[in-house]
Amino acid sequence: MRRIIKITSWIVIFISLLYLILNIGLVFLGKKIIVRQIEKNIKNKVTLEGLNLSLPFSLNLSNLKIHDLISIDYLFLRPSILGFLAGKIILNELKIIKPVLNIEMDEEGRFNPVVLKDNPKPKMLLLVSLKIKDGRLIFMDKRIKPRGYRMILDNINIDIFKVSFPPVSLLTRFNLSSSLLDNSNNLKGSILAFGWIDLGHKDMEGRVELKDFELIYLQPYYQRYNLINKKIVSGRVNLISDLKAVNNDLIAKCHFEVSDLSYEREENQDKQTTKIDIINDTLKIFSNKEKKIALDFTINTKLDKPRIELKDLKKVFIQAILQNLISKPSEESMKDIKDIGKQFDNFW
Repeated sequence: MRRIIKITSWIVIFISLLYLILNIGLVFLGKKIIVRQIEKNIKNKVTLEGLNLSLPFSLNLSNLKIHDLISIDYLFLRPSILGFLAGKIILNELKIIKPVLNIEMDEEGRFNPVVLKDNPKPKMLLLVSLKIKDGRLIFMDKRIKPRGYRMILDNINIDIFKVSFPPVSLLTRFNLSSSLLDNSNNLKGSILAFGWIDLGHKDMEGRVELKDFELIYLQPYYQRYNLINKKIVSGRVNLISDLKAVNNDLIAKCHFEVSDLSYEREENQDKQTTKIDIINDTLKIFSNKEKKIALDFTINTKLDKPRIELKDLKKVFIQAILQNLISKPSEESMKDIKDIGKQFDNFW
């Protein structure tokens, strides 16, 4: 019994000493090595404030900054010891707290990406669990304004993890949420996504939601690309998409809704401004009994290569017109059609 206690004590002492030596080595050498390797691969200035090791052999980084592109308050890495012994890079857990990603597009439409060093044979990284908490993405578009038009994804929370049993399964569960903010940090909508995906069998089930997205958020883009002749005053979009895939055949059942849509009017309208009234009256056909523009449609595509055909979208709009016309009283439907006819007479 005493022999077992003695052996156990020596093992504990050895592990403690090893842990202490590794931490000391990381403090004096680890930071420089990690910073140098990151700078070597992405060709940008990197700073790292803190680095330490925690049991069971997890790496903790604090205040990591890559030039003016990325900043991370806290990063936690837990590699797989068995994977390391097998010659593979496997992270059992990757946790990123309060990351901020700045993306900028210049006047010619070029992004500011990280320049990665060419590596003909990159090592494959296997990730078992990824957690991002309180993230923030800032997009600056200088095509819209010389000083940049800023859009923000805030409160980004992502939880992605592979199921533990059976070990060979590729089934992965995901949960995502974020808020859309304008340049003054006012809430303009929110995004939700949750479900699971199995890339091995190419199966999936989940839901994606866009809640209370304010159309005015993209007003500069409507004007730049001449999508709408008038300034939008208000309008909210809600989208729910239920996704299900079996053997790579993906079906998305979507409900798209626009409410409280209004735009700025002028007292003296010429032919150009009359055109928006034609659009407005045409949208009445899409409106349901609650005066909301509502579309219910289904998209069939592939999980590994999702795409939407233009002809399928045309069918969606035709079906929406028929459904909304049927749902309205016949007198109201005829009135909407006559109003459009009058607008075309005035326009021509």
